[in-house]
Amino acid sequence: MRNYAEMELFTLRALAQLEWAERVVRYIPDLKQGWIRCHEVARIVRNCLDPNRDMLVKDGCFGIVDHSWLVIADGDHRFILDPYAIGRLPQVQLIDPFVPGVLSRMYRAGRERNDINERLVEEATRTVRRSLTGCKIGVYAHGD
Repeated sequence: MRNYAEMELFTLRALAQLEWAERVVRYIPDLKQGWIRCHEVARIVRNCLDPNRDMLVKDGCFGIVDHSWLVIADGDHRFILDPYAIGRLPQVQLIDPFVPGVLSRMYRAGRERNDINERLVEEATRTVRRSLTGCKIGVYAHGD
């Protein structure tokens, strides 16, 4: 069943980017030790979805937690694409920040981070791009 948000709030481009972001996150390799932070995941997803880097990475907070996410601009619409949702599943989420509610107010942009592991981002981006070569997915991906 498609819900109201899918049919009325989100653009086809935003839904296609959500589908691709879900696939990208699935192909990000796990580290041998530790975790890949949301700050790097957001940049890996941006690099894979938008090599020209028109998609914005926002660094800031989700509630009181340091966090990074993406902003999709589609005409007059702006959506939050969160590839590493904090304390929620599914992990990759698309949010309309103009829908009244607590969730959208939890995202607060801040200063750009200066502690990004660029080497990890570059290596993971290459790995994911190789894995996605030739992939066609989802009902929305063809519309982008």
